[in-house]
Amino acid sequence: SEFNTVPVPVLAVPDSRNALAPLSCAFYDNPTHHLYLAGVTGTNGKTTTTRMIDSIARAAGDITGTIGTLGATVADRALPHDRTT
Repeated sequence: SEFNTVPVPVLAVPDSRNALAPLSCAFYDNPTHHLYLAGVTGTNGKTTTTRMIDSIARAAGDITGTIGTLGATVADRALPHDRTT
């Protein structure tokens, strides 16, 4: 068939789920090496803390992104989502 005539690289791994993260990381030039990440956990104050961190980083000239129960943002743009964290 015509699909068998185009050579496609194949990487066989024992567990594709475990291979996906490191492969994606390498393919996209390890994006976490270029990002500052902060996780906020606890019972109360997560949204307030996240917004304070976001505000400080933006005041310093950084482009920020947040994900939380009240929504997700990248810079000044709100992103719709239908799941909570």
